[in-house]
Amino acid sequence: MVKLQDMNDGKPVNFESLYSEYLKFCRSNCPGHLYDKPVVMKALDNLIDFELIISGKAAITASTGLSTAGSNNKAIWSSSSTLPNYRPLFCYVDSDILTACLDTYPNCPVELRYWIHSRTF
Repeated sequence: MVKLQDMNDGKPVNFESLYSEYLKFCRSNCPGHLYDKPVVMKALDNLIDFELIISGKAAITASTGLSTAGSNNKAIWSSSSTLPNYRPLFCYVDSDILTACLDTYPNCPVELRYWIHSRTF
């Protein structure tokens, strides 16, 4: 997701584009780590609960650099009239922090570690 945001100049992405890139990565690099869409959606919901990712109007606001303090991200995720797969998503974790975390995580798949250091999306 962080690489997609970088590719889109910091603009929010949606679940469908995120899942599409995930499929491409897994099919070409590590098919053993490919999960079905509902499993990935649940993982995304968990990241939203941890407030590492925000969705809906708050994602658009965050991507433009405006304050989102006090917003209820889960409520926006649940109550929007937009289909869940097409709601905008924004990740607060930048690529430098993500790279450092993956480098120190001992059980990180080697393919993922190589990919995070590559310039390919």
